[in-house]
Amino acid sequence: MQEYIDELQQKAGLTEEQAKQAIDIIVNKVKSKVPETFHSAIDNLFAGQTASDALKQKYQDFSDQASEKLQQFGKEAQEQLNEAAKQATDFAKEMSDKAKDFWKKI
Repeated sequence: MQEYIDELQQKAGLTEEQAKQAIDIIVNKVKSKVPETFHSAIDNLFAGQTASDALKQKYQDFSDQASEKLQQFGKEAQEQLNEAAKQATDFAKEMSDKAKDFWKKI
C-alpha cells in the first residue's frame, strides 16, 4: 500500500494521512461493488501482492471453506447413518421379538 500512498503524495500533493484516507475510501468503495468473497483479494492487491498472489490466496480461502463444508457434511452424514443403523437394529429386534411371540403361540 505504501507505493500507492507515495504516488498520491507525489502526483496529487496529498499528505501521507490524506493519501491513506483516499486509499481507504477507494478500497471500501471497490469492496462495496463486489461479493464479500473477493474482499480479501482486494486487500491483498492493495497490500502490494500481485494479481497472481491474490488469486492464489482466493483459491486457498475457497479450498479451506470447501474443506470445512465437506468435513461438516461428512460429520452430519455419519450421524444420520448412525441413527438409521440404530433404527434398523431396533426394528429388527422388534420383528425378532414378534416372530418369537408368534412361534410361541403356535
